[in-house]
Amino acid sequence: MKAFRFLALAAIALAWVSCGPTRYTSAGVNLAAIDEYAFIEPLAYVTYYARMNQGSYDADLSRRAAATVEGVISSQRYPFSDVIEVNYDRENSLRKWVENLANVDAERAESVRVPNKLEKLIADSGHRYGVVIYTLGFIQSAEAREYERMQKSIRRAMDKVVEKITEKKVYSTDTYMSSPYGNAFYCAVIDSETGRIVHYSHVDPFFSSSPTDGSEVSYQLRELLKDIVR
Repeated sequence: MKAFRFLALAAIALAWVSCGPTRYTSAGVNLAAIDEYAFIEPLAYVTYYARMNQGSYDADLSRRAAATVEGVISSQRYPFSDVIEVNYDRENSLRKWVENLANVDAERAESVRVPNKLEKLIADSGHRYGVVIYTLGFIQSAEAREYERMQKSIRRAMDKVVEKITEKKVYSTDTYMSSPYGNAFYCAVIDSETGRIVHYSHVDPFFSSSPTDGSEVSYQLRELLKDIVR
């Protein structure tokens, strides 16, 4: 599963274009009329490519990315409560649920069952609706970036040799990332009374920026949360 996630990160980064968010809101829900949302502690999953093209989950970068989201939210005028802390290391099932926001079909978001633990966290805060934000991203080291450039050059040189021998044009598909950074954001608004997702949004596909860059994250969150902010 994790290996597939790494490959997906690279594939999405390759296909990056400037697209708008994918959104879904349940009928009858007026997001702008909600005075304040319970703000669940953000979660992030950041893959770090230390060398060559081998990436792995980086706990420190993931914490920094989540903290960046929390810091941006806290410093700006979002209708959110103080952060409701979650021990994701202990609450493994809750962590998996939040991470699965990256796989949700927006049109079927309302059918996704919300964990009782999450419902209770929101209800106990005195709010009916809660917001959870998930970051999925990657960062390449300078060494990994240089390795990638070398592999790309070798591939192009080989293509030219094949073209010369066969006298036919070679159309290769590079499997290299176009940027040393990438991130995507996913947001779910949860109704603690019904236990359902009533709003879901994510930005398609990846932004070519670092998930720990506060100024970039600030811009991306404005796009992600534009239906919520009055």
